[in-house]
Amino acid sequence: MTITNKQWQDDVALHRYQMIAPLLSEDLDNAKRVALRKKIAADNNTTIRSPYRYEAAYKAQAFTGLRPVDREKRQHSLFRKISENCFLKQSSFDGKSRNDP
Repeated sequence: MTITNKQWQDDVALHRYQMIAPLLSEDLDNAKRVALRKKIAADNNTTIRSPYRYEAAYKAQAFTGLRPVDREKRQHSLFRKISENCFLKQSSFDGKSRNDP
């Protein structure tokens, strides 16, 4: 059984949602919310910042915001930028090598 990239992203997003679900209650005051974030971070062996980020991502983009970024696309775009940059530098040498007089 193979897990596709989208399935993996959905599984991670579901885990993140389950982590922050108690924080989404409207009747929590700020002190309870901060204490709950600390408890969630400790229970999930993560930093206190993670529940803040997940909660903000959920409020901004709903469940989609909790999915991890597709690193493959990011690497390809970075590789493309590096390749273009190398090409530009190479073409700026007027076709002469360093050993040419």
